[in-house]
Amino acid sequence: MRISYQQIYQAEKNCSKSKRKGAGCQCFEANLVDNLIEIQQVLQSKTYVPKSMRVFVADNGSKPREIYATHYYDRVIHHILVPRLEKIIAHKFIHDSTANQKHKGTHFAVARLQKMMRKPSSYANTSSILIGCIIRTRRKE
Repeated sequence: MRISYQQIYQAEKNCSKSKRKGAGCQCFEANLVDNLIEIQQVLQSKTYVPKSMRVFVADNGSKPREIYATHYYDRVIHHILVPRLEKIIAHKFIHDSTANQKHKGTHFAVARLQKMMRKPSSYANTSSILIGCIIRTRRKE
């Protein structure tokens, strides 16, 4: 994979936007040049291996949730790889697929479901399946 130093630097800046105060971001930026060079070498030699995740329990909501947080180093690499992967595979998804796609969040899904429910029989079976999934999901919460 051919990737420039400027692309890696830009990915790090995008990654740090919401993580600026975090310890992981500050440690990474303390050795910024070395880390960016290392990322470039690892990606070009195709030897990248993700670091271990930090696992913790967040109990600030209605019920405790187990959280797996990636290392900041891996987040920077995600900011490099994900846009490239999206270009390769995004066109292969069906239009109604909404999982982790830009401009296809909850509002898109609800609007799409409502459109299907208003259409005659061509969407009738799909609508009932989607409604069943929504009801089951809500019951689990």
